[in-house]
Amino acid sequence: MRIVSGGVLAGVVVLAAAGSVPAQAATPHFRARIIGNSARGTVPKHHFVVGDGYSGLFRDNRHARTRYRVCWHRGSLRGRCKTGRTGAAGVDDSVFLIAPQFPARYVYRWTVRGKVVAHWRVTIGIGD
Repeated sequence: MRIVSGGVLAGVVVLAAAGSVPAQAATPHFRARIIGNSARGTVPKHHFVVGDGYSGLFRDNRHARTRYRVCWHRGSLRGRCKTGRTGAAGVDDSVFLIAPQFPARYVYRWTVRGKVVAHWRVTIGIGD
């Protein structure tokens, strides 16, 4: 029977723990989606009409209660912003958003601690 010294055993534990890091790194830190109603229910969408209400889903997969801000932009113009906090780690926080009043293409930016962590384009059209 061979006895392993404490230093070698600690090295083996560190190497085993390092092997589990890529699995965690494969999960993105942040995730955001815009969803709206359709014939199929609530689904991710990028086209709405003036006055539509839709929701943004924001998730921090690593931390709970992360403060964030989401704003729409049209060119250099920044429009309305909403602030919030994510829920538990890995759980979506739903925020109701209202479509801007002018038909155009907009970019929403989700920022955490002043850094843009997600952005997406939305087209607002003329309603009925």
